Amino acid sequence: MGFDPKNKQIQETLKEGSKKAEQLKKDKNSQFSVIPPINSVKIENTKNYTFSLKPSVRKKLKEVASMRNYRSDSKFLSDLIENL
Repeated sequence: MGFDPKNKQIQETLKEGSKKAEQLKKDKNSQFSVIPPINSVKIENTKNYTFSLKPSVRKKLKEVASMRNYRSDSKFLSDLIENL
């Protein structure tokens, strides 16, 4: 019976840890909820457009697109806008 107080503390700590893990999972999912998955089913013909971006924004676009395994930055940007 000498271990009961510590056992309760361990159980409470484990419960708190699992709650924190669930919260982190939710936060991570909400961060990428706007970014669409790469498995797009629809295929539509594209048309070329020209527009300007700041160099820093272009760099971030390239990094995020490659991080999400997109074949091109424009495909990533197109999917992102479609899913807004």
